[in-house]
Amino acid sequence: MVEKIGNAEDIKSLIGKKVTIYIMGEFGFPSSHQVKIINVKIAPYAQYPEAITVYFRKPRQRNDRGFVVLPHRDFIIWDGWLEVNDEMYVSKEEKEDVTTQKSLLCFDNQYTITALNSVNQKPVYAQFESKEDI
Repeated sequence: MVEKIGNAEDIKSLIGKKVTIYIMGEFGFPSSHQVKIINVKIAPYAQYPEAITVYFRKPRQRNDRGFVVLPHRDFIIWDGWLEVNDEMYVSKEEKEDVTTQKSLLCFDNQYTITALNSVNQKPVYAQFESKEDI
């Protein structure tokens, strides 16, 4: 089941503002970006009745970029530039000369939960898969 916080129309109020975006990549690992929103479009895309297209500009860059947020993709947007925990490795153990890192599997819901809990600010908009056992 996909949970949503806020309304997709709320993203349009962020045009021209600095925001932090968290998105689950196509290969199942998260990334966060501090950007300035240039434009937002909410329209049908392929077989989906509603998809969010976000155009943005990264700091110290000239060209605008964009991506399409489909209904099944984890996506969170906060107002302002924030430090979001999107680390792939959950824990790190060091014993003498050996370092062991434990990571989550791709598309794990725990990535999104960790990102939401790492920021004290409520997101403007969020959509993510929720599971009953969490």
